[in-house]
This record gives sequence, C-alpha cells and structure tokens, in this order.
Amino acid sequence: GELYIDDLTVFSKRTDALKSSDIPEDVKVPDKAHEAVPFKSSSDSFQFGIMGKVSTAKTLLDKMFIQKLTEQIEKNFELYAFVGTINSDFYKTIKKPTLTALGNNSSFTYKNSTFLTLDDSKAGIRSTNVQQWKWFLNQLNNTNSSNVFILLPQPVLGDNFSDPYEAKLFQNILTDYRKKTKRNVWVITGGNNNNVTIERGTRYISTSGLKQNAQDIIASLDQSKYVLVTVKGTEVTYEIKNLF
Repeated sequence: GELYIDDLTVFSKRTDALKSSDIPEDVKVPDKAHEAVPFKSSSDSFQFGIMGKVSTAKTLLDKMFIQKLTEQIEKNFELYAFVGTINSDFYKTIKKPTLTALGNNSSFTYKNSTFLTLDDSKAGIRSTNVQQWKWFLNQLNNTNSSNVFILLPQPVLGDNFSDPYEAKLFQNILTDYRKKTKRNVWVITGGNNNNVTIERGTRYISTSGLKQNAQDIIASLDQSKYVLVTVKGTEVTYEIKNLF
C-alpha cells in the first residue's frame, strides 16, 4: 500500500512570453453568399430588402431618409421586411408586400421562399410569448419552400436572450432542420450594427436600420444601411448596402 521514490529529479525550462507580433492574425473565411450577382425576376427568382428600425421623423434629414427608403421600396423590390421598431405612419404608406418582425407571428410564402416572423423583443421567444414555440415548430415542419427566412426584432446570438439555453435550443433546431431538409435557412434580426455570422451553416444577419436624430450628418448617411437579398432558385446571396 505504499510507494517510495528515491532520487527524484525534475527538469524544467522557462518559456518566454509570446510577443503579439509573433502571433498570426485571425483569418476570416470569405462568405460565398456575400456578393453582387446579375439578376432578372422569374418564377423562382426575386429580390427583397431588409431594414432595421425606422423611428418617427423628427428632423428634415429624417424625412429625407424615409422618403428615400420609400422610393427604393416602391421602385426596386418585390417585397420588403423590417426587423426593428418601425414608425406606423411610414409603414402604412408602403404599397409593396411588407413584413415586420414585431407583434403577431406570421408566415408568408413568396415564390420558392417562406418568411416566418417571431417576436423576441422581451429578451427571448419564450419570455415574449411562449406559444410562439409551438407555432414555429409547426411552421417549419409544414413548409415545402426551398428557402426559409426567419425574422426577429432582436439578435439571437450573443447574450441577447435572458435564457442562454433557449438561444442554444433555437440554433440546434435550425442546424438539425438544415441537415434533414437540405434547405437554406437564414435568420435576420434587428440589432445595433450590421453584422453577419455563419453558425453551423445557418446565416445570422443583424441590421441596425436608419441612423436618425443624429447631429453628425455624414455619420448618419454612412451608417444608414439595408440588406439586399437576391433569391435565384436555391441560390441565395446578399449585400449590405448604403441607403444613399
């Protein structure tokens, strides 16, 4: 029951701390879906735009932003989606098919794509309305579209959900769904910036919307962006574009 060790010697070597200059920079793999492509509308091809929040116009610049956005929607898109708080007066003026992620859940199928809206504005899907989960799973199981776009007002990734396990469950469900159906799945949300993350094959895009009520006009013009999504059959690409 005993072990004796005699003449034990320990050899050690001091390692100098790594210099920051010796550490290679992170390599970000280009997103193949982030590109401008030639487009022509057809029975299974279309373009749609996505904007984050659009607040009530308080300045002349705000009114100019909203007027420009309205003109773009009516001229360039077959449908449009908003994934943040939106000025109801402005929303009512749009004549094209329009989706919003706030409020009631909705399912909208256009050509070969299905759009599902969920509300996570209260730090999660369950905390906003627990009944959404049953509805969401039922919609996933019953759609036959090649492309599924899920719209929410707040980001799913990061610490935006008060329950991190719910956010993880959401991601796991979409991962399994993609593997099972081989469909394109995109999650598009509002947020504080314009960002794209690929999580196990699913793209999570957040867009901030119009930069309104700002004193710096140049910054407002530069930061007011929208997402242009091009659907060509089962091929989906996107661009993050300036409003001006």
